[in-house]
Amino acid sequence: MGYKPDRLRLKKFYRYVQRVFSFQQHIKTLNDHRIAADIQTESMFEALFVCLLLRLGSFRALEFEMTHGQARKVIRQRSDFCINSLRYGLEFFETQPLDEMLVSTMKHIKRSGMIADTIKGYHVAALDGTEFFRSAAIHCKDCMAVHLKNGTTHYVHRAVLLHHVGAALKPFIAAEPILPKDPHSGDREAGHEGELTAGKRLIQRVISQYGKRLIDILTCDALYMNYPFARHCKINGVYLVGRVKDERTTLYQEIQTLSEYVVPVKNYDPDRGVVSYTYPVLDLHLSLDWDIPLHGFKVVETDSSGTQTFLCATTHPHLDPDLVRQIVHLKWGVENNGIKDLKDNWHLEHNYHHHPVATWAIVLTLLIAYNLFYAYMLRSLKTKRIYNLTQAQVIRELWYSYFSLDYRLPWSRWVSAP
Repeated sequence: MGYKPDRLRLKKFYRYVQRVFSFQQHIKTLNDHRIAADIQTESMFEALFVCLLLRLGSFRALEFEMTHGQARKVIRQRSDFCINSLRYGLEFFETQPLDEMLVSTMKHIKRSGMIADTIKGYHVAALDGTEFFRSAAIHCKDCMAVHLKNGTTHYVHRAVLLHHVGAALKPFIAAEPILPKDPHSGDREAGHEGELTAGKRLIQRVISQYGKRLIDILTCDALYMNYPFARHCKINGVYLVGRVKDERTTLYQEIQTLSEYVVPVKNYDPDRGVVSYTYPVLDLHLSLDWDIPLHGFKVVETDSSGTQTFLCATTHPHLDPDLVRQIVHLKWGVENNGIKDLKDNWHLEHNYHHHPVATWAIVLTLLIAYNLFYAYMLRSLKTKRIYNLTQAQVIRELWYSYFSLDYRLPWSRWVSAP
């Protein structure tokens, strides 16, 4: 029996997110600061969510669907609801309820066991910075100016994203904007804040929202492997594992030099066909005058394509050397899948509407849609279908079911019990 697209896929998706995540109840908590608004906040969110879930790629495409397509059968709206209404409304959106929706979604995912898998008993998350909404012409007060060598200036938004890794489902836990310098500070020498400042703020907020049992180890870029950030994480009960790249740093030089005098730990990965030698350089915190543990590692990996060498370090006092190597590879997986997936397939970099409030509302809604889609992929499809559908097939089914709507089905009916 061959594969046949499910024309009810979109309906089943909405029923799933309502049954498991109480999606409709969260939508009712959303609000904005418009006065005597004719268009409901829920309608604006539903329009934005449909646009991001179906990966329409632009508000112009959504406008076409709202005017000539099927969107009016999915979104509760007045006849005069248009894209300009959505753009205007997003500028007044309260982003705190959206962040609370993201947190609630993650807590449901955690309670359901979808991220119960660990890396040898450790819950691992990846922290990474990214940019979006880059433009040479359009900018707002939250943009950062990037001055290029050719004399032109680009404006961009930046953020740090926290991504769970190591389990079948890899949801985004939280996001924190990297703020530009305050134009009213009076300090002409002050620059934009960096990833480290935003990363500290994010870690502290995540611990307060989720508690200390969500993350044991944080894997990150070489940028984060410094004492102030490492100590901040240690205070919050989180250990670091990260690359060490800068040859000018004392940490890099210590690992590179001392690794010549230690016995390596050999490991063979049959799945990847990789033979690795990990050289542990322990107790580096003593020579670097850190008051928290710091161990370095030199890793040499060989496979059919050749040999690569990299350095890494951890603040965990007793982490297995080969486990450190595995966790570093998890970070590479996030770069190639998580954030790359958001940019390549979910249109993170597209400038839907450039406004400081609207921008962050769009990013948070995108992360919510991302988490719900992959939770549905993992739990609903893998257990109920003969075929293990690919992501592309599910997207095609969502589109197929969307375009197959031949009668109006209000949102409240879409999410009612089957």
